[in-house]
Amino acid sequence: MPRRRLLTLRKDGQWVKRKGKLTIYFGKDRLVAERRYAEWLKSEEQPAAGSTTLETLRRSVLDHKISEGVGSSSIAGYRREIDRLIDHFGGARRVDTISVAEWANHRDRLGDGVALSTAASRVIRLRAVLSYAVDRGWIEPSQFKVLRRPRAAALRREKASRGSQ
Repeated sequence: MPRRRLLTLRKDGQWVKRKGKLTIYFGKDRLVAERRYAEWLKSEEQPAAGSTTLETLRRSVLDHKISEGVGSSSIAGYRREIDRLIDHFGGARRVDTISVAEWANHRDRLGDGVALSTAASRVIRLRAVLSYAVDRGWIEPSQFKVLRRPRAAALRREKASRGSQ
């Protein structure tokens, strides 16, 4: 598997990192730039468990996805899902205080007025965002166990009913 470049060399000889619309410069010498980049990564503060709000989760997930080199359309999808979360719960809400019943309510709301396959895609993206929070110790996996995608049989039935119309 090819190694992904962490920094990009510009025509003017500067090593840079693009983060959304932001360009961060690390200098002209490659080794120095890589060291500065590593220090910059360490300096990005990760919030402590129990104090992570939905806004913090949004920033952290999107920064992580951008740094991984995820495509812009995928990032837009993650942004939409997190924005739906923030619209539903509020940006200042701590992630670890959301109960199982509230997750179930949000899951039902994700499917309002959309096809089952769209609801499934939304749930999958939302689970990816929440898995990110679990990996960092911000929430317990049992908190969002009710977020399951619709069963394949239900998706097939819906597709068949659309095809016969």
